[in-house]
Amino acid sequence: MAEDSELRIHVTGEMIAREILRDLEKEFYGNRCRKLLQFPGGDYYIKKELLSLTLRCRRANTFVEVFGGGGLMCALVPREKFKIIVYNDKSDVLVAFFKTIQKEPERLAVESVLIPSSRKIYNEFTKILRSEEIKDYPDFEKAKIFFYTISHAMFGTVGSGFGMGKKGHRNLHKTYLRKLVFLKEIAKSYLDVIIEDKDFRDIIPLYDRDTTLFYCDPPFLNTRIKRDDYYPVSFTESDFNDLLNLLSSIKGSFILKLSGDHLSYDFINEFVQKCNVLRLEKPLYHHKDVGVSRRSHVLLLV
Repeated sequence: MAEDSELRIHVTGEMIAREILRDLEKEFYGNRCRKLLQFPGGDYYIKKELLSLTLRCRRANTFVEVFGGGGLMCALVPREKFKIIVYNDKSDVLVAFFKTIQKEPERLAVESVLIPSSRKIYNEFTKILRSEEIKDYPDFEKAKIFFYTISHAMFGTVGSGFGMGKKGHRNLHKTYLRKLVFLKEIAKSYLDVIIEDKDFRDIIPLYDRDTTLFYCDPPFLNTRIKRDDYYPVSFTESDFNDLLNLLSSIKGSFILKLSGDHLSYDFINEFVQKCNVLRLEKPLYHHKDVGVSRRSHVLLLV
């Protein structure tokens, strides 16, 4: 009897969730999501420049996003050009998320839509993501916890604080619900993507061909907030030096995204001096002081 009761509750909950998703789809009709994840250092605001650079590499038919992060470029690169597309990241939570997006987007939407907007839930999920126990969670549960947390975090940074949607700011929970409504549709952009979870020292040699284009957006060496809150995996000057040495010797081509302040490192500056550079100045969307215009930073696409 207890099992029958639990089954009825589960079925009823799923029916309610699907009904809510249908109602939300009507509300959000014509207002589809522009990006799946708000991710620190993301590519959304320079996507046109990045896509233009990928098209210049005429011989390339394989695209590898070495530091996958939010995975935007894997979704956007043209399929008529790139026959093999690879998402790679060392974060097992990110990898679990994109695997879930590929295999179970509808289930993720159904099970997530009933989770309320709650600072307590956000804090509990953040604690789990920062703990060692997250490694023992199934991929689906990792994905669910991660997607809720990063969608409700200020600046898309786990641990940066619960985004309450104050007056004059976006309602993050409403944006999250909109993403859930269109999750199955968004997932189509990742169905043909190969998902890897390797160190850059392993993934680059593995896919290195004269027809491969590597897109490298490594973690910033300097951040304005606590590094452990900004990136889930550490990245040192030694790591950066290893990356540049690898890129110097590959058969394929690469696009390297750098913050302008990285030129203060001699070994990076020396590397950049040998490359063609596209310089972009973009606003700091994660930084805003009241009554003051947004500051900007310089990005280098090498």
